[in-house]
Amino acid sequence: MTELSPVNDGRKAKAMARNRARHVRSAQELIILVGPQATIDEFAEHAEVAVATLYKHFGSKEGMVLAAVEDALQRWEQWMMQVVAPISDPLEQLVASLRVILRTRDTRPMEGAIMARAGQANMAPLDHLGAGFQQAVALLVQQGLLPADHIEARARALLAVVADEGIRQMSTPTATPEEADTVLEWALPMLGISPAKAKRLAHAPLPPLEIPAG
Repeated sequence: MTELSPVNDGRKAKAMARNRARHVRSAQELIILVGPQATIDEFAEHAEVAVATLYKHFGSKEGMVLAAVEDALQRWEQWMMQVVAPISDPLEQLVASLRVILRTRDTRPMEGAIMARAGQANMAPLDHLGAGFQQAVALLVQQGLLPADHIEARARALLAVVADEGIRQMSTPTATPEEADTVLEWALPMLGISPAKAKRLAHAPLPPLEIPAG
């Protein structure tokens, strides 16, 4: 029996990775068009491959949808962190990241549409954003920038407002970033931020949003 050389193994692995990436992109397109509830047959037809091919790469329809959503979330999060990196104040940076989330329709429309679809389907990958936000809030409490009482519950309440407004921004063509900022201004006091400071934070100039995702 002829064994594959390391070079051939490497080429095979690269080809598999390229094919998987192509199937992920195809799945993302259908999630935007139809939603995560699309059938495996619809995903296969859209990708122009056999159902067995998708099972080979992802194990199940759920595994494929999860991979598609996580890929979009990772690319979006990497881009968002680049955007807010120039902001040195940790509280201002956190609020700016929420404002960037609410501008995803205009800045990263593909990723935004996928995340909105996933949010409507109550998919777990979006919990990643929530966990990151809770960690950032906890650090601000440690630094004395936010009060500690019931902070986890108050942070969850704020995230619920942001998620709801984010879906509205994605699904309502007439929704504006200014409206999103005003909603955030009203919601920020849930974290113990004064109304005056919330207004300043929610309407402060943002860094440039043209940074491409890596």
